[in-house]
Amino acid sequence: MAENLSLTVSFVYGFNHVDERRQLWEELAVLNATTPVSRCPWAVLGDFNQIMRDDQHSNFLHAEVDSAGMEDFNIAMQEAELFESQSNGLPHSWWNNQDANPVAKKIDHALINQHWAERFPDAYCELLELGQSDHAPCLFRMPSFSRRVVKPFKFFHHTIDHPEFLDTVRASWNCPTIQGSLQFKLARSLKLLKGPLRRLNSRHFSRISLRVKEQAAKVSAIQRQLLTSPDVETASLEHQERARWQILAKAEEKFFRQKSRVQWHRLGDRDTTFYHKTAVQRANRNHIHFLKDDNGNLIGSRDGIKIHAEEYFADILGCTNLSESPATIEELKALMPFRCTEPQRNELQQEVSAEEITRTVFALPLRKCPGPDGYYVEFLRSSWSIVGKDIIAGVRVF
Repeated sequence: MAENLSLTVSFVYGFNHVDERRQLWEELAVLNATTPVSRCPWAVLGDFNQIMRDDQHSNFLHAEVDSAGMEDFNIAMQEAELFESQSNGLPHSWWNNQDANPVAKKIDHALINQHWAERFPDAYCELLELGQSDHAPCLFRMPSFSRRVVKPFKFFHHTIDHPEFLDTVRASWNCPTIQGSLQFKLARSLKLLKGPLRRLNSRHFSRISLRVKEQAAKVSAIQRQLLTSPDVETASLEHQERARWQILAKAEEKFFRQKSRVQWHRLGDRDTTFYHKTAVQRANRNHIHFLKDDNGNLIGSRDGIKIHAEEYFADILGCTNLSESPATIEELKALMPFRCTEPQRNELQQEVSAEEITRTVFALPLRKCPGPDGYYVEFLRSSWSIVGKDIIAGVRVF
């Protein structure tokens, strides 16, 4: 790496018997609780002699897997605040060297903590070929380069709560002045709005966690002053700064909840730490480090991955330069024998009303994936008084 870093890597070997391995689980928890590893990037690598899940056994689909020790291992990981690093390469790390009954398992693991995932989001472990051993070597890769790319626009839900949100949308929404079809005007307006929304979020919510900490410290200082020597001016300032702190704290929770995409978690109080950890682990798990082509060659560059993905899906979906289909209408009718009834045809041909479009938009579920333009349903609902008329017009001419 090109910079000075502080990190800890622990190498372990787990005993063969379940009872003997319990000492290892206890030591991992003690290390996390009593040493500085819990405050810096920490990775634990080695032969644990233990699978985590049934699917880490080659016969899990055809035979009952010995689950002894799995629960102890998973509980130990929770207590030590460790989780699996993303793994590429071979699915198993060991085999029993028996010709008559070959069995493979993943008993060698690379575990990391939250600080490691945050500091090295592109790190991953790769299980290599066995060679002369019955264990696969584990190579932990930490790419030293930074893939700096312009991230696509994403609308963040917390910007809705800012007092300037509607004014920003209103000032930047110039759909009537754009020349073109109604759908082009709508798409162009949404695109032109992305810049002002990015700047609004950056100006008031960038580095959101740091802003929350700084504002909390500011409120604490004012409250100490208020409890030491109260006066009208300090009391008024405390209310203002505490309100600002609450806005930032709510924005932080929304930000990490949106990134984590956790749907089932419902608590009465804020749980920002949970959402933050989930978001980091999800990003680490979903990061694409390399792809493999048909010849087994690894493609690791950003441009190479983009080109290979494009060629892969083009090969599946196919392409054509034909201006029109060679199939006749009669041939298509033969493929689709179903025919709509007269009432069904009349209903399909009816003009869609503005009320129906509005009801549909407001009936869409929240906290789902955005559209390809980066906008969520939350944006449409919150700004419907401004953008609704143009959206309705664009839908009705579709």
